[in-house]
Amino acid sequence: MKNILLGLLSLFILACSSQTIAAEVNGTGSMIPGPLINVWGDAYTLRTPGAVIKYKGSNPAAGIQSLLKKEVDFSSIDMPMSLADLKKNGLIQFPFALGGVAPVVNL
Repeated sequence: MKNILLGLLSLFILACSSQTIAAEVNGTGSMIPGPLINVWGDAYTLRTPGAVIKYKGSNPAAGIQSLLKKEVDFSSIDMPMSLADLKKNGLIQFPFALGGVAPVVNL
């Protein structure tokens, strides 16, 4: 499973890069997958000298705005974008992580 995830991350990085091999890939967006993306990035960096993956969790709306302004190479959001918006902006979207939300109640 770990090798499959690393392989998918590698394909994702190549798809986000305008070059064959990216020296640095930057992303932002939802805070939920941030730790996962950073662990994947560290693992990829260990296996690919010279490659660096940086992700800063903020919020999904800010992540999309940064992506549209071409300030970052990728973004993660919590809800799917419409097909019209994806086509209009030349973007692709695919699920890569599943997060859980749990209520905490003071009894």
